Amino acid sequence: MASDAERIKALRERTGKSSHEIAAIAGLGEMEYFDLEFHADELVTVPSLAKIRRLAEALGVPTSALFCDDPNSVQGHTSYAELVSLVMARLAAGISREALEEEIGWDLDAFLESEQRALSEYGVEFLQALCPCVGAEWMAALP
Repeated sequence: MASDAERIKALRERTGKSSHEIAAIAGLGEMEYFDLEFHADELVTVPSLAKIRRLAEALGVPTSALFCDDPNSVQGHTSYAELVSLVMARLAAGISREALEEEIGWDLDAFLESEQRALSEYGVEFLQALCPCVGAEWMAALP
């Protein structure tokens, strides 16, 4: 199984485009993109969900293809609205917002404000922390 960095490089090479071209199409700085191809954990720890979506679009693949060799193995899709509903249901079931934030290790302000703000301020690590707590698969929640 390829690392995320190896997978991104292979996807780029399949397009026939240079790293500079993909960076420009995705709206990423050249060094920002270089790090994604060079560091195995970079995709999960650094870029926002919005940047990850733009990268997938630039490569012509579903977002999940950046994280797994078989993106068809990801069942269904959990939209931002559905994810918010799951969070609200968890809160309505009796856990306080503060307790949920403590459990996931993230503040929910930007997430609950709007999809645009959530996509620009959170990355994959946020989804990996939040989704198991609300009964969703993080890869299905990728934008």
